[in-house]
Amino acid sequence: MGERKHNLKGRPLIGEVLMSLGFVTQEQINEAVKQANSTKVRMGEFLVSSGVITENELFEGVAKQFDLEFNDLRGFKPSADALSYVPHSLATQQTILPLKVENDILQIALFDPLNLLLIAHLDKKLSIDYELVVSPESTLRHTIKNAYVSSTAQDKFKSKAPTHSKGTHESESPGEIETLVNSILEQAIGHQASDIHFEPQENEIQIRERIDGILEKSISLSIDLHPALISRLKILGNLNIAENRVPQDGRFVHKIGKRNVDFRISTLPTIKGEKVVLRILDKGNMKIGLSNLGLNETQVQQIRGLLSHPYGIILVCGPTGSGKTTTVYSMLNHLNSLEKNIVTIEDPVEYQFDVINQVQLSHKTGVHFSSILKNVLRQDPDIIMIGEIRDQETAEIAIRAALTGHLVISTLHTNDSSTAVSRLIDMGVEPFLISSSLLGVVAQRLVRKLCKHCTTVRTTPEDEDSPLALKILEDTHKLFISKGCEKCYNSGYMGREGVYEILVPNKEIRMAITEGTSAQEITDIVHSSGFTSMREEAVRKAKLGVTSPEEVLKSTVEIED
Repeated sequence: MGERKHNLKGRPLIGEVLMSLGFVTQEQINEAVKQANSTKVRMGEFLVSSGVITENELFEGVAKQFDLEFNDLRGFKPSADALSYVPHSLATQQTILPLKVENDILQIALFDPLNLLLIAHLDKKLSIDYELVVSPESTLRHTIKNAYVSSTAQDKFKSKAPTHSKGTHESESPGEIETLVNSILEQAIGHQASDIHFEPQENEIQIRERIDGILEKSISLSIDLHPALISRLKILGNLNIAENRVPQDGRFVHKIGKRNVDFRISTLPTIKGEKVVLRILDKGNMKIGLSNLGLNETQVQQIRGLLSHPYGIILVCGPTGSGKTTTVYSMLNHLNSLEKNIVTIEDPVEYQFDVINQVQLSHKTGVHFSSILKNVLRQDPDIIMIGEIRDQETAEIAIRAALTGHLVISTLHTNDSSTAVSRLIDMGVEPFLISSSLLGVVAQRLVRKLCKHCTTVRTTPEDEDSPLALKILEDTHKLFISKGCEKCYNSGYMGREGVYEILVPNKEIRMAITEGTSAQEITDIVHSSGFTSMREEAVRKAKLGVTSPEEVLKSTVEIED
């Protein structure tokens, strides 16, 4: 219904529109036309790929060119009523998305108003009048994917609700709930998320994914689905579905495609209902190996040097989610051989090695690191990996093992390398034991990497630049930035990489530890000995275009003189 016509001869050129909006200059348009003709790409695509304009700015120009409304879709949730008019298959194939119905008019987002065949198809098939709006292509594709996952599940439940006077959605539609949960898990794996949050609100369940360390809204579901959804997740994690007043924890393995993915589940009662968080332990995304961590060549050689010692303790430090496990596994991978008896104590085992003997703690039996460690020492080990040092008993056993002929690797929750010593002292470990056994401390953070598909270089400062960005521009005369594209879901980032500092104690540092010198004094000694801090290493990565100044400021702390 409602035939759409375009006055192709009367519309302005896209270059003219972009100039009228103040997005480009005539010189930039001339250069873009020249480059587009030689590379056989559209001028608008060239302007975006070269960093002259953003994708949003291009499609804002397209909207004005065709006298249509522009919608960047940020935070926009299409209505179920609107989605019912356009099948998921057509929306995906043609990259269109029905947004809402107002006054009996369906609003549809697309990125190419010149797709006349599509418009003719809509004119013929739709049983409602419609109007077009323009949205950025990458955002549109991402929103389409999420919108139909939510809508399909809710439609199935709504269609069943009127025919049943008793019972719950859980008992009525286990298959639909299972399909919904599978879709949510598969989507998160596809996004390479590390966590999925299921959060009950007043009228909806908000689902968020942590991607590259940042929580991003995924989809919203009707609050009516909450009991069935939480029950399904609890069943997967072998939890008590009847208990909703106390927190519960569990694990499960789920097959995604051809591979098995491990999930940890945690429930938490809130005033609006039970919240569930799933931690994704995807071995397929774990890049094991010292050369895959983001270490510079000097740091790789330092770690190899530490690992060459026959005995002593190596600590890997950082907060939760900083990549410590991957670093420890990379160390074990470097050491692994038939000539050595390597035993690990983990909670949980996230990656399985051949030859290495890996022990997983079982909290149900009340077994802890310290009790297992005592038994491991009777197993004639050469190398011991302890998942985490959490208490004095574990710390003392680990350090005494390091002093009696074993190479020990463990993790510790501290903010930097020099405070690892004070953390052990605070646990009650004697300073002289630490100074005698400590081989080195590797401290780390994860920073988001700039998307290689949309990273550009800027040579002039802008008003919003941080002092660090201005300093990098002053030092290198260039600043790497990314505008956002379809491949990175318009975030400007894709993946994460470690930023490290490595403390190898010298004679002066060991003497200070033995004498019980304060944490601040040890830090001062460390930083006066040619030590490269995480902040300095992160700045180096920003200068190389690996990450952004914003990520450096967010992830690392500046060392005061």
